[in-house]
Amino acid sequence: MGLSKSAVYFFAESTLDHAMWAGLAAVIREVAPRQPLVLIRTEQPEATQYQWDVVLERFDEVHEVGSARYQGDWSPRGLYSALRRGFPQARRVASQLRKVDLRPGSTAFVFSGLSLNQGLFLRRVHSEESVSSVLITLT
Repeated sequence: MGLSKSAVYFFAESTLDHAMWAGLAAVIREVAPRQPLVLIRTEQPEATQYQWDVVLERFDEVHEVGSARYQGDWSPRGLYSALRRGFPQARRVASQLRKVDLRPGSTAFVFSGLSLNQGLFLRRVHSEESVSSVLITLT
């Protein structure tokens, strides 16, 4: 990753993501103090007991988008649930992600890439030719 990039984006969906990106942001800040750091995070209604200020203050910008989830199986009932709940949520999140300005020459980080939200973020990043993505996975 060249730190002369326009910005570094991080996508956080879980508390683990937030902690990991805050740590990486601190490292980048030491190496390139003027590098703009942008956190894009999903809504965190279940994590209200956390003190988010400690994490969020490490970033120059923070954008919050909704959360899309598919819960169910591939039975007729599960497909009905996906059509009724999952797809409208995904469309809303995709629309919110399109409103986030991804600067040319930037780098975007995402952890695992397995969830619907992470997939939507990667799709958004890949829609911008000059933005590179870094997918971090566990083996």
